[in-house]
Amino acid sequence: MKLKELYYRVKYRSIKTKDGAIGIICTDSKKKSDFDKKVDELSKITFPCYKANREVINYIKEKYGFQQVDASGKELENYKANYILGKHPELLSTTQKSYPQNASRETILEIHEHNEKVFEEARNYPFEKLNLDIEMYKMNYSLKGDSKVEFNIIADNTNDEISGSASMTNIKHTEKDDRIIRGILDDIRIYKGVKQEDIDNKTMKFVCYASAVLHN
Repeated sequence: MKLKELYYRVKYRSIKTKDGAIGIICTDSKKKSDFDKKVDELSKITFPCYKANREVINYIKEKYGFQQVDASGKELENYKANYILGKHPELLSTTQKSYPQNASRETILEIHEHNEKVFEEARNYPFEKLNLDIEMYKMNYSLKGDSKVEFNIIADNTNDEISGSASMTNIKHTEKDDRIIRGILDDIRIYKGVKQEDIDNKTMKFVCYASAVLHN
């Protein structure tokens, strides 16, 4: 399955230098229905395969050569914001709003402005109050030509969760490059696995796991 055929994608925000994944969105109602059907079918044949962070870290070190590094302030801020918005929105004075179907341009702009303020509040929330044990790992990967990819893995050991991203030094890249990059991130997600409760409830963890499995 090609990357463009995936039905869910990570939605990124890019405002000046503020980048970070903020959720998973569906690109088309029919594709969503198709994907939901595949997720349901996959849930019936998936067994619990969850691994603790330490196992995953050892795996990415041995297989890919990831090395532990100090996380930058920006990286911690982005993780903190996404963590609060996804898991603890009650810590904020208000919550993000969703975009209604067929909304007017004015409504979309109003919601966008509101959500930006919520995101900024999450970014400015004191990190120490969350009591998170965070580790960061990086790996540089060379593609054909002059392109290089930097893979970043954040291990949230407090919640025993792993998240990954990749950035390229050369904006020009091929579909094959995309497959290689996505393949490495998918491999890590699949290795991390899911718990029985994720399978039974088709949680977002399982949706992301299913997306990786289907892509591969």
